[in-house]
Amino acid sequence: MAPDGLYELAFIIEPAIAESVLPDCMNKIEEILGRHEAKTSYSETPRLRNLAYTIEKANGGKRSKYKQGHFGWVRFESSGASIEDIGKEVNALSFVIRMLLIHAPKKDVVPVRARPRRMKEEVGGAKPTEADIEKEVDNLIASTQVA
Repeated sequence: MAPDGLYELAFIIEPAIAESVLPDCMNKIEEILGRHEAKTSYSETPRLRNLAYTIEKANGGKRSKYKQGHFGWVRFESSGASIEDIGKEVNALSFVIRMLLIHAPKKDVVPVRARPRRMKEEVGGAKPTEADIEKEVDNLIASTQVA
């Protein structure tokens, strides 16, 4: 039996699901948590992402391959007795491609979004001129030519 405490549920939803339907999918997951008296402390709306590898899943006797999916997650408190059932019920949802349920650290951490990368000219470098670009292209071509 799993210990009582804080858990995280990460899941990937089929990419064919329209963004307007994603809140309904989240509601179904939260309904499962509610039936098991889990208290949600943080959740993230699923966003479409490219997957690191192709995932295959059998659905209704047909195997589907996915290269993208809507990734979302929920952090919640629950009794350890219901964790296995929560995992089974979420995994049985037809729109869930893959899910992972883990016991989380006691500290309730809210993720920090990465800052966008700065372009060179924003950091203090001068924007290259067309002549600079042409010169660099010529240098690259000269350095790759075979004698």
